Amino acid sequence: MCREVEPLSARLAAIHRTEDQLVPLRANLIEFRDAMETGRADYEIDLAFHALIAEASNNVALLLTRFPIGQLLSGLAAPQTGARAGPAARDGSA
Repeated sequence: MCREVEPLSARLAAIHRTEDQLVPLRANLIEFRDAMETGRADYEIDLAFHALIAEASNNVALLLTRFPIGQLLSGLAAPQTGARAGPAARDGSA
């Protein structure tokens, strides 16, 4: 699904974004570049970028799909602990 949503968001943002929406996008890109150069790449910076792109699309349907998709993907990207983690992660032997 993200293979379809992300390009659509980017395409619509390129068409419909406002000049005011470019300011935080540029700041985010600079922050991400700086993070990469110092070896401290941050998942939150990347998430913020994708949120800014969705906002710049000015498409309500895309904005509404971001949260549920983001929740699904954050569960895949974030380390799991507790009941959702495998036995090795729960007991510390992983």
